[in-house]
Amino acid sequence: MVQQALAMGADQAVHRSGPVEDIALSMSGGQGLDAVIVTAASRSNDPVELAGRLARKRGRIIAVGDFSMEIPRRTYYPKELQLRLSTSYGPGRYDPSYEEKGQDYPYAYVRFTEQRNMASCLDLMRDGRLKITPLISHRYPFNQALEAYQLLDSKSGERPLGILLDYGCAPQDPIRQAPLVTIESPAEKAEISPIRSRKLDSIRLGILGAGQFAAGVLLPRIAKIPGVKMARLVTARGASLKPQPVDSEFLVSPARKKIFIQIRESMRS
Repeated sequence: MVQQALAMGADQAVHRSGPVEDIALSMSGGQGLDAVIVTAASRSNDPVELAGRLARKRGRIIAVGDFSMEIPRRTYYPKELQLRLSTSYGPGRYDPSYEEKGQDYPYAYVRFTEQRNMASCLDLMRDGRLKITPLISHRYPFNQALEAYQLLDSKSGERPLGILLDYGCAPQDPIRQAPLVTIESPAEKAEISPIRSRKLDSIRLGILGAGQFAAGVLLPRIAKIPGVKMARLVTARGASLKPQPVDSEFLVSPARKKIFIQIRESMRS
């Protein structure tokens, strides 16, 4: 892993058991590092303690990984260190208005949101400035996916860095329908096959939930499908709809062939 990091352009790379603090001081002229980004996953308090020792006075510690955060006062207080926490994707993460309702942040005030960070990453990959191929340590056809997950769960041998599952799609046609796939394990055998087209002239549809996405996107498109009739619409609230309970006849009647659930999990009972 260390050699691979150096080969991909890292100025310095060292194992935790190596002279980490000596290298940090050497790189910074004896002052310590301006900022330390901690992406470790550990139950130990070692990552946050080591980060404090590596940082310069009034430096910054950015916590990204999942690790113990019992801040050692004897290290952080004399240096006046700043501890910052970063969510996984950037501004917008865990904000229902952004992630669920699609309310974007103004570009002029929030340059890199969750979506713009992802777009920038894709741009770098497209231009060849971010190379991910060397990060792929194993490749498996999709029908061997079980073996791939067993490798991830293995406690022995070298840990895989990145596993790629090949679905068999041609590069020039990435959305081509995948062929029949059979996954076998000692306990069970499952088959996954493409969905076959069916006549829709007998389908009556029940809709549970008419939120913004359902009302603005799903329902108008469903209404255009030949042979599909919306038999019942149930919603908890709405500007022009009256709330109704879900009666048992609606759920069990053989005349209703499909039920489309568009409500939150907490309301499904």
